[in-house]
Amino acid sequence: SAAAVSLPTAGVPPSGNDAMAPLPRPAAAGRRAAGSRPRIAAVAVAATAGIALALLAASAWTGPSRSGVGSTETVARSQGRMEVSLRRGSLIPMLAAKEKVVTNKKENKDPNREIQPWEEDYPMPPIKVFAEDFGEDKIKAFYEETIAGKGGPPPAGPVQDIITKYFLWDGKPRRGDYKYNAQEHETGFKTMKDMMQQQTWITYGGHRQATPDDKSGWVWLAAEETVMGLCLQIYKSVPYGRRPLLIARADDSESIWDKVNWSVFEKRLETELGTLLREEPRPPEVDDWMAKFRGDY
Repeated sequence: SAAAVSLPTAGVPPSGNDAMAPLPRPAAAGRRAAGSRPRIAAVAVAATAGIALALLAASAWTGPSRSGVGSTETVARSQGRMEVSLRRGSLIPMLAAKEKVVTNKKENKDPNREIQPWEEDYPMPPIKVFAEDFGEDKIKAFYEETIAGKGGPPPAGPVQDIITKYFLWDGKPRRGDYKYNAQEHETGFKTMKDMMQQQTWITYGGHRQATPDDKSGWVWLAAEETVMGLCLQIYKSVPYGRRPLLIARADDSESIWDKVNWSVFEKRLETELGTLLREEPRPPEVDDWMAKFRGDY
């Protein structure tokens, strides 16, 4: 007679020879579906990346820019950023890079519109070359005139306002006819004194406006005319082409504040220093920003 085969009963563990038989696996289909999710995600990411690459390829041919320089370098940089974004799994920087390529190449359809200073095709200003006619004797006379006053904080008015405007580094937006309060004036004046003493942030001066420090032992406060109006800056070389306002010995700047002449300061806001000889075209900027400090630029 045929041997009877016992089937496992639901909820009852098998015994004897039935213990060696594999149990039914109704959840196998579910496990296969779960295992396929990473593959589906990978396909989705690859498809998205392919679309983004296609968009970038479509925007690669933009022709020459308004300045006459092709877009190859810009596109190459954007492609490099895209590859890094793909490796990191983020598509947001990649798409932003593509958008930047397109935005930077918008044509200026209005020939009468003036290019603004913050736009990439704004022409670089020429190098102004001045006669080196402000020697040590004139510097000492300028210093003596600077300290021929009564000292103290700047008086209320244009002198106090311009000092506070450029040395009140609190990051708060101020528009229109904002009126500074006494605390803000005090903070701005203190910051200006600290900057002249520390000489951490200095601007290039000299007869070609390219010398950070002429080693003469003087520190200057001068105003430069910009598209935004007068801007106060610290110099350690003669500020040719600017409007020198104060001068002090670099190792003893604190000594001038007890006798500074603020009326002379105000008059100097209208006087530019130097005799302009010529203007030279400015060389193109280099990617190595440290080259200027090494003297290679």
